[in-house]
Amino acid sequence: MPESVRILLTCVGGLGVPKLVEYLRRIRDLDLTIVGVDANPNAVGASFVDEFHRVPFATAPEYSEALLDVCRKGEVGLIVPLSDEEALRLSKDRDVFAEHHYSVLCSPYEATRTASNKYTFLCRLQDRGLPTPKFYRPSSRAQMDAALRELEYPAKKVVFKPLHGHGSRGFRLIDPNFDEWDHILSSKKETLLSLPRLLSLLDRREEYPPFLLMEYLEGETYSVEVLMQDGRPKYIIPQRKVAPRHGSLEVGVIERNADVERVVPPILGAFDFRYLVNIDMSYQGHPRQGAVLPYDLNARPSAVVSATAAAGCFLLEEAIFQALGVPRPIKTFGGVKMMRFWDEKFIAG
Repeated sequence: MPESVRILLTCVGGLGVPKLVEYLRRIRDLDLTIVGVDANPNAVGASFVDEFHRVPFATAPEYSEALLDVCRKGEVGLIVPLSDEEALRLSKDRDVFAEHHYSVLCSPYEATRTASNKYTFLCRLQDRGLPTPKFYRPSSRAQMDAALRELEYPAKKVVFKPLHGHGSRGFRLIDPNFDEWDHILSSKKETLLSLPRLLSLLDRREEYPPFLLMEYLEGETYSVEVLMQDGRPKYIIPQRKVAPRHGSLEVGVIERNADVERVVPPILGAFDFRYLVNIDMSYQGHPRQGAVLPYDLNARPSAVVSATAAAGCFLLEEAIFQALGVPRPIKTFGGVKMMRFWDEKFIAG
């Protein structure tokens, strides 16, 4: 008979959760009960998991105790964080959960903390002599002007992003040819930013908030799913972003890429990662010119990790068995195109 396991998924308000739950239920060798938690009582995943509980935000002091209470009531054995904030908090309190015999699918706190800050992540790689995009953290108008010159603006576009954030929240592309009025009238998504608007916003503040200016990588972009084992990547599954290039992925293609598979191990070797990691990277030039460089890393499963199941190697399934100490044969994955679309869930009022 399949082994009975109760797992807890955090942040089940994500739009990718219903598909993730669907693939989890297809695991043949486990009888899974899926408990979900979220700060939002109307989280979409609440309608798909077996049990749902509302908990505070991961930044709240009482978060870990609230999650422990859910684990006790639901006899949970394994916790899977699905957001950056929760991966960070759970990695920090990992020993507290271990004392109660609850395993957390996350990396150690130091690695998670360093990777969750886009500036310290790139600095760590740079300190190890690994290639990165050009990046700067200006804290004054003079430093801002100097960074823009180094990034060859206005001849080249420049990336603006906060140090923290996920799902491309806060990402903007500073484009000298950007027509702000036309963008307001025609665009559904806010991704472009004019330099005058950015400077005017910064000049209104008493001091510069922390943010990153980074080289814009024009080539093909990849979201790379990785499963770590014994300090090394066991699986590296690249998904090429077809649309959009920035933000929540809607169309992607899982495919082999020798360049990605070559550069990922040294990047991960700069940290002590465990279980699942997601790396965003792009070629410097279009379409595959120059180096393929990392610019962001999530020490957790990505929102589209379920695409690996469609490709024949479901990395979250493999990570669960790894946490349970169950040996697994090596799997292969094939090419597959992912197209995300909207659906509705109707609940009787």
